[in-house]
Amino acid sequence: MGISEPSLLLFLGRLHPLVLHFPVALLIAVVIVEVFARFRGITNSPIFQSTIYFILIVGALSAAVTAAMGWSLAHHGGYVGDTIYWHKRFGLAVALLAILALLFKRLSLQKKMASFKYAYTTTLFLCVSAIFVTGHYGGMLTHGDNFLSSAAPEPMASWLGKTTNRAATDKYLTTDTFTTQIEPILKHYCYQCHGESKQQGGLNLNKQDMALAGGDSGVAAITPGSALNSEAIRRLFMLRENKKAMPPDGKPRPSAEELVALMDWIENGAPWAGEASGPSTFLADILGENAEPADATAIEMLRRTGASVKEISKTNPLLMVNLSLHSYSPQQLTQLLAPLKHNIAWLNLSNNKITKEVSELISECSQITQLILSNSALNDDLIAPIAQLKHLVVLNLTSNEISIDGVNEVIGLPRLERLYLWKNPIETEQLDQLKLAYPSIKITSNIALVQTNASATKRRKTPVKTSTKNIEGVEL
Repeated sequence: MGISEPSLLLFLGRLHPLVLHFPVALLIAVVIVEVFARFRGITNSPIFQSTIYFILIVGALSAAVTAAMGWSLAHHGGYVGDTIYWHKRFGLAVALLAILALLFKRLSLQKKMASFKYAYTTTLFLCVSAIFVTGHYGGMLTHGDNFLSSAAPEPMASWLGKTTNRAATDKYLTTDTFTTQIEPILKHYCYQCHGESKQQGGLNLNKQDMALAGGDSGVAAITPGSALNSEAIRRLFMLRENKKAMPPDGKPRPSAEELVALMDWIENGAPWAGEASGPSTFLADILGENAEPADATAIEMLRRTGASVKEISKTNPLLMVNLSLHSYSPQQLTQLLAPLKHNIAWLNLSNNKITKEVSELISECSQITQLILSNSALNDDLIAPIAQLKHLVVLNLTSNEISIDGVNEVIGLPRLERLYLWKNPIETEQLDQLKLAYPSIKITSNIALVQTNASATKRRKTPVKTSTKNIEGVEL
């Protein structure tokens, strides 16, 4: 992870997004005016021809300057891969074709060389076509490879390169934690500067080996098993004025729930796509050895509502159920989950209101090893039934109204190893007492994160400021 050193070439390169619209508008305007003039029969007007010629001069020169700035930005901005390769070449093609169009226009204005008007028309058409292709690749660099294709209808989406592999595109229909939870966060907040097309500071978070190795600084961005020792997490907690804070330049930061997901993933070994790790996975595999397959009709009914339902693995029929993508009424939750209550190993009910009936149903899900109840209006009166889940390993209670009394209801679960108490009304002293009483349980909360980051800051030779107030509106 790092920041490019300031330089004149880098500064000029970063002006590229500011000036590129100028030649684009001029060159497209030439085409529009030429077509309009032909319909109106005024193409032979000296004033018209002089105006078009002047616009072409400005458009061609500005296209050349824009292309030069773009190449400087590509060279000094950490961009790599096929997308930048083609963006650069089509951008150069725009500049060259604009200059050729200007040359042919000048020749066609001479009486003995009027035939050059056909070469001018063809070159101008190719130039504008190259503008659209260049813009497409530029959009991919800025917003991701599927920026245009993801919103396009078929068959245009396939023509633009959208993948047709259902397993690859529908992140909600897979049991892969990285694909379902982590990769969307990295794509939204990180890949723009640290992905396949651009590797600011030499860091690529799109590849496992590169992410673990770190960037030019030599510090690992991700340290499997230790979120608070991972440079990526540390920089997410730096104050905005620190030039090393990520994401930079006032760009939005992950929400509290997304930060919890990132840290949980790292704590469980940072498994990449297709991998499995973490104690909840191991226990689920053991429980699934003698489990019966779930009712296919009940699974299909749940999927039709937009929920994600998949078996833990090919050899484990227990289910991973994610209902956080939509809002369900308490009655719907009980009706949909009741037929599957003995088949669920992972259950995510985030963003759905938990009532007494739903809480009691959860307590009957005897095989659950991982339970996520973030932002579910859970309180002390509703949490008691969850204490019956004897196989529960991971419990996420982020963004609820759980006090220390509610925590005491569940913290004695025999297999509990991870407990998330982010944004709950628990005092610092109470949290310290919990950690002393239950040293085998990793407890993550906003209070703990601020304290740990503050301690890490003191140990560093160069102090790093960490925020204790808010992260994009998330109160710590």
